[in-house]
Amino acid sequence: MKKIVTVALVLLAAACFIPFETTLVPEWRIRVINEKGEPYPDQIVRRFCHDYTLRVDPCGETNESMRRTDKDGNVVFSEVGVSLSLASRAARSVVSLLSFVFLNGSFGVKIVADSSGPEGYMALEYVPGQQPPEVLVLPSNAN
Repeated sequence: MKKIVTVALVLLAAACFIPFETTLVPEWRIRVINEKGEPYPDQIVRRFCHDYTLRVDPCGETNESMRRTDKDGNVVFSEVGVSLSLASRAARSVVSLLSFVFLNGSFGVKIVADSSGPEGYMALEYVPGQQPPEVLVLPSNAN
């Protein structure tokens, strides 16, 4: 019996170091329009995502973090995930909590898509567990 418990504990401990994937943000489709509902073609849209709890920036400054809209004002960002083991997630969370408490750090997830039009800047924020917002309305010239 003692041998079985020991083997089970060793296997459980080993499992804590196997990375597993979790989705931080699903595929995100955004339509960029002006106040009249007209699309903004060839508009740059940036996506920023950071998990302050796990201390990772899975979007990074890659080609995937900045896209241009098509002729109909649409842009698609692919799903982004994080692959970390349970042990790594726990350690990173503890460091983040200590940073939050003692160094005025941040905790949680921040995911934003933004763009600038002729008359200003607008952003959409994705709230994990909810449907991503689909329309970004940019202010346009009054002319």
